[in-house]
Amino acid sequence: SRCTESSNWTWPADIDTGTAGQFFASPTALAYEGSHLAAVYAKDDGTGTKKITTAVCNYSPTSPMSCSGSSFWGKLAHGAAKVGESADLQFAGDRLVLAYHNSVDDIRIGVCRLSPSSSYTDECDTAAKWSLYEIDATAGVKNNPKIATDGDNIWVAHSRVNGSAYNLRISYCSISASNCDAFTDWTWYSLTTDVDYVGEPAMFQYSRGMLHLAW
Repeated sequence: SRCTESSNWTWPADIDTGTAGQFFASPTALAYEGSHLAAVYAKDDGTGTKKITTAVCNYSPTSPMSCSGSSFWGKLAHGAAKVGESADLQFAGDRLVLAYHNSVDDIRIGVCRLSPSSSYTDECDTAAKWSLYEIDATAGVKNNPKIATDGDNIWVAHSRVNGSAYNLRISYCSISASNCDAFTDWTWYSLTTDVDYVGEPAMFQYSRGMLHLAW
């Protein structure tokens, strides 16, 4: 089917469960790489703290219901985040890469290595399986990260505000040159100069040998 009508769609069950008001509409993102589905969303941990949460499932294209319930997903709550702020995630080779705006206005990166032989619920479901750290050590408030990858190189675009200076920033890392699992593996630079407000990254993708950024 070409997904041109409602009957072409399969509606699996919820990937996470909770009470009314426990989940937030923003941020949310979904990624797919052939044998895994991954989602990132924000969830109240029950104490009023909004936590960035990832969920990963082994997915079979021949069995659309293979991720059809909460029990099929390995879930993990990461650090606290500001309400209504941003997150993104992408697969890069055998890694799942997460970027989010944390509670102290930095961009935090998480990297988890995947195993094709893992069961449904044990993918990236414990803190020990993730490397978490900040990127871009410059001063200012950073927000709205967007990830692009060609499978080896990872780029993260985000905004930065420092006093009256606004600019777009790019951070990048090569998996083949380093594991991209430490702050020192990343390099960052300004894409725009410190000018009037230039907006937030809206979409960031790699295609046909080029990066495409909309803001």
